[in-house]
Amino acid sequence: MNSASLVNKLQESFPAKIFCAITLFIVTVSLAFSAFFIVQQQRSNNDKLIMEGKLLARMLAYNSRLAVFSENRALLNLAAEGVLGSDNVLTVAIFDHQGKLLAETVKQPKNSHSRDEVLEDRVKAVVLPASLQVSTHIQKETSVEFITPVVSKAYASLEGPLFFVENSAQDGDRVIGFVKIALDKTMLREELRRNLLIAVLATSIFLLIGILLAYVVARGIASPLNHLTDGIRLLEMGSLDAEIPIETKDEIGRLAGAFNRMVEALRQRRLERDAAQKEIRALNRDLEQRVAQRTAALEFSNKELESFNYSIAHDLSAPLARLKGFCRALQEDYGGKLEEQGHYYIQRLCMVGQQMDEVIMAMKAVYRVRNYEICRTEINLSEIAAEVIATLREAEPERQVTVLFEPGLTVNGDAHTLRLVLENLLGNAWKFTGREPEALIEFGASQKGNETVFFVRDNGAGFDMQYADKLFKPFQCLHSADCYPGTGVGLTIVQRIINLYNGAVWLESAEGKGTTSYFTLN
Repeated sequence: MNSASLVNKLQESFPAKIFCAITLFIVTVSLAFSAFFIVQQQRSNNDKLIMEGKLLARMLAYNSRLAVFSENRALLNLAAEGVLGSDNVLTVAIFDHQGKLLAETVKQPKNSHSRDEVLEDRVKAVVLPASLQVSTHIQKETSVEFITPVVSKAYASLEGPLFFVENSAQDGDRVIGFVKIALDKTMLREELRRNLLIAVLATSIFLLIGILLAYVVARGIASPLNHLTDGIRLLEMGSLDAEIPIETKDEIGRLAGAFNRMVEALRQRRLERDAAQKEIRALNRDLEQRVAQRTAALEFSNKELESFNYSIAHDLSAPLARLKGFCRALQEDYGGKLEEQGHYYIQRLCMVGQQMDEVIMAMKAVYRVRNYEICRTEINLSEIAAEVIATLREAEPERQVTVLFEPGLTVNGDAHTLRLVLENLLGNAWKFTGREPEALIEFGASQKGNETVFFVRDNGAGFDMQYADKLFKPFQCLHSADCYPGTGVGLTIVQRIINLYNGAVWLESAEGKGTTSYFTLN
């Protein structure tokens, strides 16, 4: 089995993943524990060796203080040979304070050291720093050297004992010599090999036990999972007869029980679904017929209503024209005979007639827009907007309004309908900035993704956004007619025209902070 097929098998088998995870965990823990054990043992053995060397060096320095002072070589050799009896001691040397060798003993190495290497260490050991005041040790590849000063402390009386010797130099002390002991590090290597062998054996045993345990666990998981996989495969094929055995009472066993209950529930739901589908098909046949009838009736009612509204508007035009004529005749023929209150009534009648005329014209405009068929050509909206503003300025030449246009805004659309859109939006901006001392109106476009969004912005009266949807309904106004006159159908016409282009129109505003009208065309 090559590595690729092995990796694929591990990726497809959950028990194999568990087996590998447990095995990897055991290997990691075993190796970490073995490494920690070996490092700790090696560090402990090294600390013991250094402690032993320091103790031997201090004892030798203390015991040889009088012999060093008197340079009694026989006593010094005897003291050195006593220290050499320890297992790990390789060489022992004693020097005076000038570094002159007073006594030396060398043990024949057992394993790694040759006689030449020991003699080479002896030559090097003769050269010592005269300023050495404290004990020290030097780590070498195969040995550790300990150097301790032999010190004495002078008393004030010269007739009594001349010196009291200690094994460390302090204030007032005088170094009279040095002691050097070399300990063999071979035992550390042998101890390391023993520890490695122990660690390998322990790791192997622990790993073998862990692998067996992981195999048992993985096999115990694999069997019920295979049953569950077979049941799911049957379920995927549409069979609701899949039922798996429950072998254990643990989580996997409960999962098998839940699967069996799910299959039973699916059986019941399939029966219920089949019965419901039969009923739904029967209801749909009846419902489709009813919807078709009601849709036709609704369309007929809408057409009848629109025709009625248009007829009403058309029929009211003639009586309203006569009413306005009678008002003018009354004003002209009997104006001199009427008092001020009479003139006021006639003016109000004329104003009401004018308002009714505007409403009738708006009703006709809404009807015409709904049934209009657009004819698309290349249209320059910037030029149309400029013409609309010019017309508004002619109507109110006394107003000072700053108008900003973005030039070159062209679309593929119908000139008549798009002029109506701009007349209503720019007309609203012009009307609701009527009370602003520095009125400002802007017309431009921006890109929103792949779509061009046109806007008309003003700094006029504005409105509360919670009533925004109300403005697109016919004859709905948020401001008093005395302050801002109008029929309330302008935005309705705009929305119906934009719907002809499958576009969108919306407003953003705040009271006293102006309004921005947005629209898109497709």
